Amino acid sequence: MSFFSRKKTLPFFILVVLLLLTSFFIFNFLNKKSQKEKSAAVKGEITLRLPEIKPAPKIKEKAKAPLINSKSYALIDGGTNYLLLEKNGFDFLPIASLSKMMTALVVMDLFKLDEMVEVNKEAIAVIGSKIGLKNNEKFSVFDLLQGLLINSGNDAAYALALRSGSLARFVDLMNQKAKNLGLKNSVFKDPAGLDDTAGSTAFDLGILARELLKNEMLVSITSKAEAEIVSNYGLKYQLKNSNRLVTEEMPFSGAIGLKTGFTPTAGHSLVAAAKREEHTLIAVILSTYEFTNTASAAEAKKLLEWGFKNVEW
Repeated sequence: MSFFSRKKTLPFFILVVLLLLTSFFIFNFLNKKSQKEKSAAVKGEITLRLPEIKPAPKIKEKAKAPLINSKSYALIDGGTNYLLLEKNGFDFLPIASLSKMMTALVVMDLFKLDEMVEVNKEAIAVIGSKIGLKNNEKFSVFDLLQGLLINSGNDAAYALALRSGSLARFVDLMNQKAKNLGLKNSVFKDPAGLDDTAGSTAFDLGILARELLKNEMLVSITSKAEAEIVSNYGLKYQLKNSNRLVTEEMPFSGAIGLKTGFTPTAGHSLVAAAKREEHTLIAVILSTYEFTNTASAAEAKKLLEWGFKNVEW
């Protein structure tokens, strides 16, 4: 090849090399950018899937604990299940009709609201607080839940439980659900809470209450001051809420339930919940020192009011 031929070929060769190098760098740049975008997309996707972690509420620094006149109590944040305040909150105590919160949850697992339940002799023979249901009457599950949670009817509790096939089966389901919910120190022995050897702790009851509060239909029942149920015979029964915080007797702003409890051994108890400005507090009062019908409501009201004034979210 002549000198002149080489001279003509050299620029062409250099141009090809430059084009190859340019293509390589462009490809490498675009590939890295694509990898970064994919990585960012994956990171963004992972971030979106992470559960929302709510900060734990705290009590104001200079706040003094209230004087609550009961053997045990607990104040719990309904949003996080954070235990804000307690006295003997992990002591096992009889809880009487507070057991009916668990009864209601098991009923929701088993039956449809419009399912009809026939009341039998075993249900009407139960002692304690009753609606006055009659043998062979039929009610919807919804109406019996109202009788259970508003009027604290033991006859409603037994009628619902017997619908499952037997009391023993229903009680087994109550205790199984307690385990599933993480209640570490709770034992249920009947659907009405009449057996005082059964019981729970203020802390466990706070967890149970929080679970009930997830069900809007049950909350709509526990927040009613009164209701009326009608049997298949056309007989009407008037129900009045035993939780005075949702009635005109001792109203509390934002009160949404939940359940009262009493036996001579268990004393007067109440699990109360209230919601203000998107924040829910649960107050558990077990066995008030004062042996009156209004004592548990008065102590729960005091504890809830203290909470809304002294808890920071």
